[in-house]
Amino acid sequence: MYITQINIAESTPSAPGQPWQGLVALFSGNRCVNLSCSASEPDPANRRTAFVAEALRQLRRMPEYRTGRRRIDVAPGLGAPTGA
Repeated sequence: MYITQINIAESTPSAPGQPWQGLVALFSGNRCVNLSCSASEPDPANRRTAFVAEALRQLRRMPEYRTGRRRIDVAPGLGAPTGA
């Protein structure tokens, strides 16, 4: 999967000290994978990176990626964490 676009729709925490919740959409060609993620990072710039890292972690756990049959690559400039 070559990810060419990442969209994040986030909501505010339900209570102080609770993690932020977000829906991360990973686009690849004509496919879109939506993943529900959470992040505890208070800074918006770092929170985006945390959401993307969590989405990629979840994607890697899917059978087709976990077994190594398919690769995950992220286009440059999308804010993917180092080593993603």
